[in-house]
Amino acid sequence: MYQLILGIILLACAGIFTWFGGRLASNAISNWNSDKNIIKLNPITLMTFKFPGPLLFFYDSALGKTVSPVCIALFLEVSNSKQTISRIESYKAKALFLYDEGGQTRVTELPSGGKKFEYLPSGKIVEKWRQLHSLGFLHDQIYYVVNNDFTKTKRIDFRENSFDRLARNKQLKPGESFMGWIFWEIDSDLRGQLPEIKQIEITLKNSFGESQTFLFPPPKEDESSSVISAGEWHIQAGYYDLTKENFTLCPQLDLKEILKKRKT
Repeated sequence: MYQLILGIILLACAGIFTWFGGRLASNAISNWNSDKNIIKLNPITLMTFKFPGPLLFFYDSALGKTVSPVCIALFLEVSNSKQTISRIESYKAKALFLYDEGGQTRVTELPSGGKKFEYLPSGKIVEKWRQLHSLGFLHDQIYYVVNNDFTKTKRIDFRENSFDRLARNKQLKPGESFMGWIFWEIDSDLRGQLPEIKQIEITLKNSFGESQTFLFPPPKEDESSSVISAGEWHIQAGYYDLTKENFTLCPQLDLKEILKKRKT
């Protein structure tokens, strides 16, 4: 009888310890998942432009006044999932492109002062991951070329909703978020065409040195719903004639290579 009672007690204790251990394991997994999700990302609006495209970044560089065309613009929201104040420190991105590989780009000067880029395809269609090159913080010297006419451009101010500027200056409280535009260039062999984006991968790193990677298809417009914050463009009054400016049309990616060669 004593052995029977002792066996029942031991079985009961074993059950309790098994349940308690299961709870500990469950809590550990829950905490691990919670720690893993340090950032939330919500892609909202995606725009792509065939090079050189109508959206131009005007700035001073080692070449003098320089214009770098924007190839991809993404408006997204990020929020802090940690229980402590955090800041977005850096990001990197790549895209899965469907494009023609091995073709040639023919450049023609236009009477309006611009350039026409015509791509002569090879017929070899490939699907590959390629790096996206950030243009960084675009301020208020962004110009939109109307109908490919450089004598009639609109200036746009992105100081209030540039992702880079907001990320640099914003300490996010737990659950707090912000929305902003990121602008990218693409590699030179892709510029003459408009490659189709199949997937985008963005890795965000916070001020604690923690990083998180997000993989998502390009956001598409849904006519049945309304996007409250689809990414504003703060267009300034009047038109600007860029043909009166002496500038060099040069992607930032190419500019970096030029400066690197000068140093060597």
